[in-house]
Amino acid sequence: MKGFKMSSLPVSLILFALLAYFAPFLVAYFRNHKAKLAIFMANLFLGWVLLPWVFILIWACNSNVNEK
Repeated sequence: MKGFKMSSLPVSLILFALLAYFAPFLVAYFRNHKAKLAIFMANLFLGWVLLPWVFILIWACNSNVNEK
């Protein structure tokens, strides 16, 4: 019996979907946003709906960032 081999297409689709879903948090994280934890929580619980996801992305893109 051969071992379980998963095709790379479903894995890449799942990875792409996760990256797209958490895009607002990733933007906030890499911009060092002051409210990145709040953005993560909002993204986690409200991100599956398109309109709140867009608002969270706009929130992540605003200028409320920590200076480096």
